[in-house]
Amino acid sequence: MKVLGYIQLATAISLLIGQLITRAHLIIKSEWRAYVEQNRIKYQNLLNSKKDEGESYSNIKAKDLSLLDARMILLTQGPDANEFMIDDCEDPNKRDFGHVILRLEYLWSSFSFVLSNGTIMFLIIYAVLSVLGLFVSPIFYSMQLLDVIVRFSS
Repeated sequence: MKVLGYIQLATAISLLIGQLITRAHLIIKSEWRAYVEQNRIKYQNLLNSKKDEGESYSNIKAKDLSLLDARMILLTQGPDANEFMIDDCEDPNKRDFGHVILRLEYLWSSFSFVLSNGTIMFLIIYAVLSVLGLFVSPIFYSMQLLDVIVRFSS
């Protein structure tokens, strides 16, 4: 009986890891896009006042900006802004946020975007139910029948 529990746990974890490998990048990119659009509306007055003052960040990198200015760029232009890109690097996805706290904010936001995705959240709960079914009580396996409802919702 325990062997089937370990097989179930391995299957649940492999499903979770597979989804993270194949979809995490897409989730992060789409959620950052929505977050940036939301922040552009939210900080529109502040952006207009900076534009009226003549502040321009063209050809300047994030490490040369103050933390508040670099954070405003992250919030309103996203992590793909030119200020964060490293020019002399062969990896086009390599970023330099200029401040450790800004990098932590980017990582935390990206992590929360992935965890708030419904499929990822479902697979985490599925894996937790496998662990509970294996080590606490087999009754937790019955909750995994919800997977049938999710997959065949007709």
